[in-house]
Amino acid sequence: AVKEMEKLDKQEENIVKEPVKKIEVLNYYIYKNTKDSILNYRNIAYFKTKNKTGVIFPTNISKVIEFDTIVKVFNQVKMKDSYEEITFIAGNKNNKTNQYKYSLHSNKKGLIFPLQFDEISNFKLQINNGNIVYKTRMGNKFGLIESNGNVLLKTEYEDFKHPGYNHHTNYVTKSFLLQKNNKFGLIYHNDSTHKDEIIEAIFDYQIDDVLVNFPYKGRYATNHSKLTLVTLKNTDNEIIGYANVNGALYFKN
Repeated sequence: AVKEMEKLDKQEENIVKEPVKKIEVLNYYIYKNTKDSILNYRNIAYFKTKNKTGVIFPTNISKVIEFDTIVKVFNQVKMKDSYEEITFIAGNKNNKTNQYKYSLHSNKKGLIFPLQFDEISNFKLQINNGNIVYKTRMGNKFGLIESNGNVLLKTEYEDFKHPGYNHHTNYVTKSFLLQKNNKFGLIYHNDSTHKDEIIEAIFDYQIDDVLVNFPYKGRYATNHSKLTLVTLKNTDNEIIGYANVNGALYFKN
């Protein structure tokens, strides 16, 4: 690790054009699914100049990645049996508006999205695949992406709201209400899979509950589970019918 750090320092003298005001060497490890328990540690050089923030990865020490701002949080992306891809939030300032636009940058792929988001922030969502979930904002519209670049929800939704207490809900824990173009969806925690799941905004009515074990009344899915249904409610908080998660309705208006 010491030799690698010295190597980074010497290389940086030649490839960073502006004088460096501040430099840090951040440590992380590469996990590979092998029979032994050895962890391969590597360093990231994180530095600031007068106008830019930059990083240098040990996989390509001749390449300097620079933006107006880089969030000093580096996420390892799970790829098969290793975590060799690293992503982070980066942004540039628009000289006309004086506002930053952000994206995710990968040490393997470069910019994953255009520099288009007004904000990217951590979002607590249990998806159980090892990747971080971010909430994106463009103006007054919101979405969800993963640290590997996977889009969970396009940035087209109204801000996510926590549902209030509802005595009808018996089967799942409702996390966030979704709304887009006067359509409704839901993010909920499935107790049988132990992860959060998303129903996109495709319904004309708000979702009141998710029946993960229909027609059985147990909270947990079993081998007898036939269908996942949602119950829908009107503005008077009255249950008016059922639908499947693809939008097929089981009632008449």
